[in-house]
Amino acid sequence: MALPKWKPPARGSAQVGKLKVAQALNQARSLLAQGDLAAAEKVLSVVLKALPRQPGALHLMGAMLSLRGESAKALVLLEQAVQLQPKDANILNDIGLVYGKLARVDDAIASYQQCISSACEAELTAKALDNLGRLQLSFDVMVAEQSFRRATQCSPRFGLAWYGLAQALIQQDKLAEGLEAAHEAVSLMPRSMARVVLASALSNRGHQQAAIDFYQQILDEDPDNPRVLHHLKALKTPLAPERASDAYISSTFDGFAATFDNKLARLQYLAPQLVCTALQSVYSHAQGTLDVVDAGCGTGLCGPLLTPWAKRLVGVDLSSAMLDKARQRAVYSELHQMELTQFLVERPATFDVVVSADTLVYFGDLTEVLCACQRALLHGGHVLFTLEALSNDALAHRLAPHGRYAHSRQHVLNAAQAAGLIPCSIETHTLRIELGESVAGWVVSLQKPL
Repeated sequence: MALPKWKPPARGSAQVGKLKVAQALNQARSLLAQGDLAAAEKVLSVVLKALPRQPGALHLMGAMLSLRGESAKALVLLEQAVQLQPKDANILNDIGLVYGKLARVDDAIASYQQCISSACEAELTAKALDNLGRLQLSFDVMVAEQSFRRATQCSPRFGLAWYGLAQALIQQDKLAEGLEAAHEAVSLMPRSMARVVLASALSNRGHQQAAIDFYQQILDEDPDNPRVLHHLKALKTPLAPERASDAYISSTFDGFAATFDNKLARLQYLAPQLVCTALQSVYSHAQGTLDVVDAGCGTGLCGPLLTPWAKRLVGVDLSSAMLDKARQRAVYSELHQMELTQFLVERPATFDVVVSADTLVYFGDLTEVLCACQRALLHGGHVLFTLEALSNDALAHRLAPHGRYAHSRQHVLNAAQAAGLIPCSIETHTLRIELGESVAGWVVSLQKPL
């Protein structure tokens, strides 16, 4: 049954009654579940104005800020909430998620363990164990396996726990057990991204035929699945396509949007910080003066980092679901659902800076997209982007089994020259930790001549 709409107390009311608080918190939970963060914030703000130490409102406001990508602000409120209710398992689980986003791994582990000790419900225990396992995957896969196993025992129909267990087993090359867990996950989550991710994990561990078989099973049910077709090309075709298809990009990230930020936080994902550090080194005294385009903005992870430099911040992405998440951050002047190259070509001499964190990894030959960047830039403007590094300069680029391209340094230089851009710097950095290993990348700065 739908909850009645909560009405705030009359102006000048000295206090909010307990029943009204309960109604407001239920309304806020419902709004958060629907993804209406702005409406939830309004309801919770009224409660906190009247009752600044109301733990439920502090908790939900912190959860809302976390969903909006404001992890530091979220942590302040969640820490207040947990001080008021130190054994509330839901708060402990949510603060663990925020600690994970902020790379405070020890604090995240402690919070999840306290949640597991405090939780009365098997489902919440399983969620905390699953979150703990995902954190552990990056540094101790054997311990992660045990966390996922416990989660499946607490809640045998919890598909995400089976998915995590499959990842942990495949990462240890326990192929038979990993495939059993993978099939269990897929049976519980038949339409999720899990199938593609698990097939990719098999491929990354060198189990190419098992990965092909897994992809083929998906294709038998869904013959036009663009994600599967793209990955199969990477595994089976000697000559890879020059770029990922628009259908692959939009399909992949529409399905990934809800969990994107949390997953990247667990991978210690650094691309947004790296491109923004590059921006700061080029424009140290230009705060608030630049026209910036976040090319492939996704959920808007770069947005809050770019805001101090932007007079106008424009985001573009192919995925409507990712753009919905970016919109919730309320930092972009404009958001456009459009193919990146076309967007840039149609806006000549418009931007001071084109920033692209982990988007050009879906292009093979970079010449066309860099020509589009050059066209969209004002004279003297810069394009700043990350790529996955290919150490062999004999190859221009290579499509890896996970579906992204790696590029050689020489290809970046050749494509920049063809586009009429001047190389300023190409630096080596770790972009993230994946399957327990560092992913090496380039952070590239190119300039359009004055």
